[in-house]
Amino acid sequence: MARLTIALLISSLWVSGCGGGPSQTPIDPAGPRFEEPIFEYGHDQGNSITGGFVYRGTALPELVGSYVYGDFGSGRIWSLRHEGTSTTNTLLVDTSILISTFGLSLEKEILVAAYGSSRRIQRLEGRFENGEWNYDLVEAFRPAFDHVVDLRSAGDSRLFVVEQAGRILVLDPSTPDAPTTFLDLREVVTSGGELGLLGLAFPPDYLTRRQFFVYYTVGGGPWTVRLCRFGLTADPDVADPSTEVLLLSIEERFANHNGGALAFDGSGHLLVGVGDEGGGGDPNDNAQDGSDLHGTILRLDIDRDTPPYYRIPADNPFVDASSSFAPEIYAYGLRNPWRVSYDPTTDRIWAADVGQNRWEEINWIRSGANYGWDCREGFHPYEGPPDGPAPACAE
Repeated sequence: MARLTIALLISSLWVSGCGGGPSQTPIDPAGPRFEEPIFEYGHDQGNSITGGFVYRGTALPELVGSYVYGDFGSGRIWSLRHEGTSTTNTLLVDTSILISTFGLSLEKEILVAAYGSSRRIQRLEGRFENGEWNYDLVEAFRPAFDHVVDLRSAGDSRLFVVEQAGRILVLDPSTPDAPTTFLDLREVVTSGGELGLLGLAFPPDYLTRRQFFVYYTVGGGPWTVRLCRFGLTADPDVADPSTEVLLLSIEERFANHNGGALAFDGSGHLLVGVGDEGGGGDPNDNAQDGSDLHGTILRLDIDRDTPPYYRIPADNPFVDASSSFAPEIYAYGLRNPWRVSYDPTTDRIWAADVGQNRWEEINWIRSGANYGWDCREGFHPYEGPPDGPAPACAE
């Protein structure tokens, strides 16, 4: 069982004030046991989903309100509409790249990163011809980057590019051909395979708060994932490594399924996607264990400047002291949520959960929901191999 290590070994439970929480409907305890995905696709279409964003830009009007996402293995990019019981999934582009992450420009246009050495950031563009829209990827910036895993905006015109090895670079539109180093953690981060600097998030008030959050791996078997906060130097384009504080560390017995998705919800709380610890088939049955942080979406109130540097939001589903669940957990039963995003227009949290051998899935994340892994993969019972379902699946 993975144990939560809190900064400076403070183990008290900090609960934030009521505030305004998400308006999403919490799970009814008397309802269905597992929350079903809103969409799945089989491994004939791809084998590793990369989550994206609900499109709210202006250049591609047909896509407004659609969730744009892709697949790392097949290089395909789709748009998904889900309204009531109706779902429409449309192939936009069939590329030859390994799609590692999506991003948004200041204008909320879709950016795409290809995994590999010396790769350029691309932008999704469309043209209307012969009565229909056709889409393609075009080069957005001239500089090339290595093994990009995240693209983030901080609320202004700059784009922050996260390289897996442990470096964050900043692209300023005033000097688009000259990216500069924002933060370099390469001497600290353990990188390779599914390990590395995996996530970055800027709070909604970042430009005045001047603090941001990263998620990265260290160690060499066992490994540890760390959620940390950093501040800035006097230069807004340069972070200050000496300001690092640790919010969470989670032990990992395997090197894969580390998660790393970071996003802020409508209440300004930090969402953290944590993988099931890996090994194939969740051999330690973490995702169905509510006392374990693996296989979850966590939700933290980061408005705290003393250890442990976060509080538990008062409307988190397992905040009751009588619960056996870790109070940080917002939703559970996930395998490896690789990219989580929040759509303020609909107040919905979207998560793309990477599948095992057959099915990739997209979920709307709701408070207290169990998304079924490793009892289910997509809509289907999971029976292995490797490893079978958790004993809790038979209860």
